[in-house]
Amino acid sequence: MAKFVAIWQRRGDIVRAYFEAERVAEENRQREHEAVIKVQTAYRGYITRLHLRQLAQKATMIQRTFRGFLGRKRYRFEMRRKLRDERLDFYNSQATLIQKHWRGYFSRRYIHNYYSLKAYLRGVAEKNAIVRRELREQEVRTRLLRDEMEQEKRAAAAAAAA
Repeated sequence: MAKFVAIWQRRGDIVRAYFEAERVAEENRQREHEAVIKVQTAYRGYITRLHLRQLAQKATMIQRTFRGFLGRKRYRFEMRRKLRDERLDFYNSQATLIQKHWRGYFSRRYIHNYYSLKAYLRGVAEKNAIVRRELREQEVRTRLLRDEMEQEKRAAAAAAAA
């Protein structure tokens, strides 16, 4: 109880100290309130900027992923197109080769048949020989006829002159 009595005797000092602290607190209240508002504003701005930065990073991630998807899609399309073109070129070259061989075979077999051409040329050569022989014989007969006619003319001229 001695403590209570000591406190009771100092009660005026305690009340004055309380009111003094209340007055100082009231004086500092507005400054502290403004300081708290500044701290809250700074914190909320920091949180908002952090959130916006995270949103920007997430948007960048989405864009990067989508652009990668589009790039891979374009690459697959180009590879398919290139493979298709290569196959088409190969098929075309093989078709050209087949056509070349077929045309050569057909030409040799039916158009420029070596053996029939050789037989034809042999026939032409034989016919040519026959025609030449007949022409020579004709030339010889023509010469003989001409010589006979000249002799008859000379004989007729000699008879007319005699």
